[in-house]
This record gives sequence, C-alpha cells and structure tokens, in this order.
Amino acid sequence: MKEILVIGAGAAGIMAALAAAEAGARVHLFEKNDIVGKKMGITGKGRCNLTNSCSMADFIAHTPGHGKFLYSAYEQFTNQDLLDKLHTWGLATKEERGGRIFPQSDSAIEVRKLFYRKLCQKGVDLHLSNAVHAVKAWGSRMVVSAASGNYEGDACIITTGGMSYPVTGSTGDGYGFARSLGHSVTELKPSLIPFTTEETWPHTLSGLSLRNVEASLWKRGKKAASHFGEMLFTHFGVSGPIILMLSTEAAHKKSCVFPMQLRIDLKPALSKEKLDARLRRDFEKYIRKEAANGLKDLLPQRLIPIVLDQAGIAAACPVNQISREQRQDLVDTLKALSLTVTGTRPIEEAIVTAGGIAVKEINPKMMESKLVPNLYFAGEVIDIDAFTGGYNLQAAFSTGFVAGTAAATKECIPCEN
Repeated sequence: MKEILVIGAGAAGIMAALAAAEAGARVHLFEKNDIVGKKMGITGKGRCNLTNSCSMADFIAHTPGHGKFLYSAYEQFTNQDLLDKLHTWGLATKEERGGRIFPQSDSAIEVRKLFYRKLCQKGVDLHLSNAVHAVKAWGSRMVVSAASGNYEGDACIITTGGMSYPVTGSTGDGYGFARSLGHSVTELKPSLIPFTTEETWPHTLSGLSLRNVEASLWKRGKKAASHFGEMLFTHFGVSGPIILMLSTEAAHKKSCVFPMQLRIDLKPALSKEKLDARLRRDFEKYIRKEAANGLKDLLPQRLIPIVLDQAGIAAACPVNQISREQRQDLVDTLKALSLTVTGTRPIEEAIVTAGGIAVKEINPKMMESKLVPNLYFAGEVIDIDAFTGGYNLQAAFSTGFVAGTAAATKECIPCEN
C-alpha cells in the first residue's frame, strides 16, 4: 500500500487526501489548524460557493491566472463530478444568480463538517495542529518534517494555499517548500481584493451598494478592463463583486499599473442621449426644487452631492437655472464618475493569491512536479487564480482530485537528484 503525505487541509488538500484514499493509498493529512477546511468555512460570506454550473470551457475563460493549465484537470474532475460526489454524501445544493452553487443550508460549516466525516470514514490519518516545517526528497521517497516528527512516504502533495487570510493558515509555507526543492515561485499579488482610492469621499458613502453599474479601469486614457454588476463604497475606497473582478484583471495585466483611474457608469443601460432626455424629464418634474432634489428619482440620496460636485453644479442651485452645458456635464459625470485607484488592500485581505508555483514546472495531467518525481501540487499554491463565482474552489477540488489520484496510482520513479 502506497503512503501519501498531504500538506494542508483546505479544499485542495481534502480532495487530494480523499482521492488518494479512494485509490487505495494510506494517507497522512497535515494541518496546522485544529480543524480541516478552515478557510472554506468562511468562503462565500460563510455560505461556501462550492462551484459554478457553467461549462468547463467557461471555467477556463473565468480564470485569467493560467486557466488553460487546468484543461486536463477539468476533464478529469468536472463541476458535475464534484456535485455528484457531494450529493451522494448527502449534501443538498442549490443554484443562484450567475450559476453559483451553494449548499442548500447556506452553511459553509456544514460542508466543512461533511468533509471531516468523509476523511475519517476513508481512514485518512489526520494530523491536526501539526505544522509542517520542511519537505525533502530522499531517493524515491518524500520526507515531511512536522511538529510531531518526521514522516516518510511514496509521494507528497503540497496544498498549502496562498498568502491570503493568514488567520486560516494560509501563510505561504508551500512556496518555501517548493523553493527548497528547486521550484520557481512567480510574483505574488493580491487578487479578488478591494481597491484603495486617493479621494476620501467614498468614506462618506461607506456601506452604500450600487447595482447594475459598470466599473472600468483606465490608464493613460486607455481602458484596461471593465465589469458590470454590483459594487460597494467603503471607508478606504471601493469593493464589491465587480471591483474584486477588476482587481483580478489588474493582477494579470501589465497595463494595470497603479495609480489608475476608475470610472463608474451609473446608468450603463442608457446612452448619453437617453440619459439627457431622462434628466430633462426629471428637471421638469422638479423645476421649482434645488439640484439635489432634482436627482432623487435617479440616484441614491447619499450619492447625489458627490455627483453634483464632480459635475460642477452646486447642490443648492435651482433646477430651473441649470444650463444645457451644465446638464451635459452632469450626463458625462453620470456615465463616468471618477476615482483615482492608488492600489489594493494588503494581500492578507485578498480572497485569493495571484502568482505561485510556476505552472511550467508542473505536469498538468497529473499535477506532478517536472523537477522532483513523486512531488505534487494542488490548489491556490499553484500560479492559478480565477474570478469570484465558485471558480477558485472548483480549481482547488479538481487539481486536488487529480493530484491525489495520480500520487496513489502512479508507479514510483526513483529520484535522480
């Protein structure tokens, strides 16, 4: 019976351990926390966005961080394979807007507890509260040095996650293990993370959410990326789904160098001509009111002073005194409310980490190292990252399944180093 050593009991590590055990191996799963799936327990705002119902081709398209590397993993373990497995284990799921899949109970804790039960049922040796300090290749064997001692196995799978949410145990340990074994680690950047802004007025709108808007990033007059949906103002800048997706694009595009301009189209469904017509109707309705009251049917109350200020119109200006030129300036502002993005929040606050172990050094069909036989990687520790919507967890589950299965079934090859 082969012995497999898995480091990190997140989504990728849990799936790798289960896959290896189901393939007949004895599995040791090491985790520095006292529970498994700690980060998974806080995903999706505590609801656990397990995966997405879209096609696997769409998964690739929604993964700007080396999505093509996942072709083989997604062929071997699809979103439907994951759901079939979870349903067989008794977890009821539901689909929500954008194809996002959640547990019916809306409880990430239920998912974490389910995985813990399955690990126990499959006979996986759980080494909780047992941090790993080093990984070494010894001939054809792999050796893991943990707090409780040294462990030797036929293969080792590193699934330690990235640098985000260090409170969950993701402190970048895997990058050090990989480097010590000769692997390259690409530049680490925060992804799916809020932006900070130079302007302070977002602080006055903190907590205000905007729906059905389009946000775009600009550099030297050229649009670098844009997304439509929901965003949120915060005490430090902007956040929300479309801002998080923009941050992912910024992490991967060379043209995205901070500072950058963020433009918010508050009425993307309306052309400038139609928006101007709408303003004329509203101004006619509130012709005896001040400008601040003339926009109350069009915008959230808290946002009106900001928009008027950017348009150069005094809030107390009577509606009937607003000139055609001022109205055009107002239209331009509504179509491109501007902020200066100075950067992102710290990487520790990112949902995922962009960058990681170089994909060119990993066999995508097995998740095995091309440099060290019997060494495997899975999940966020690899240089792969996707947009929000269940894509990152599926990548973790799929690469974990492939790595665990390959490690348990592949004939050991002696290390030549």
